[in-house]
Amino acid sequence: MQILTFADGSQYSYLFMQLFRKTCYILVLTTVVLGCQTSRGIVNRVEGDSPVRFGLVADIQYCDCDTRGSRYYRHSLQKLDECVDHLNREKVEFTVNLGDLVDRDTPHNLDSVLVKFKRHHTPVYHTTGNHDYGGIQDNGQLFRLLNMPDEYYSFKRGGWRFIMLNTNEIASYSNVVGTWRESELEEINKKLKELGHNPVEYNGGVSSRQLQWLQKLLVNAKKSGEKVIIFSHHPLDCVIGLTSCN
Repeated sequence: MQILTFADGSQYSYLFMQLFRKTCYILVLTTVVLGCQTSRGIVNRVEGDSPVRFGLVADIQYCDCDTRGSRYYRHSLQKLDECVDHLNREKVEFTVNLGDLVDRDTPHNLDSVLVKFKRHHTPVYHTTGNHDYGGIQDNGQLFRLLNMPDEYYSFKRGGWRFIMLNTNEIASYSNVVGTWRESELEEINKKLKELGHNPVEYNGGVSSRQLQWLQKLLVNAKKSGEKVIIFSHHPLDCVIGLTSCN
């Protein structure tokens, strides 16, 4: 289990963070546990350098749509305004968005969300969520709208390497038909069925190429003495059916 340790000494598991990731967070990284708990129950800590202070938002899921049950889609913009104000007051160095800026129909709804982020005083680093692909025919267009340098990427702050995975790369909704990614989707779905799980339409995975890229980044980070945090839209270790497919 991954554990994040904050400036006040409190610790939260990665699973806890995922279950409550619809909240606007301010994170101050001073120490972090990288890796897994050993059979002896010992977790190694890596001491940090200067703290890195950043915000974290996810699942805004705005839509210019009527309320459905407990889903108040139009209220998301006001909540995002409040979040941006809070992040600015806290003077974060940057903010990470974990995806699902909109609930559907991205070409129609995305601009209303992005204009709110323009008030953010420091950079916002985006990764996509499954809902963000609604109505998108060209993935590159979506990445450009979000000012992403590529569909997956990394950046550095202080002694930290932040990796933005794309767990939507191999998915039925992300325009893989007719590309080399289609065969990887078929293979992932085959393996899921062999394990007794049925693929669901909102799940996605990462390609073999992205995994190779990630492995190289981690090797280089270790050589350089960098500490690493990996972000993704789909949880990497959570309830089956909600996780990244692979």
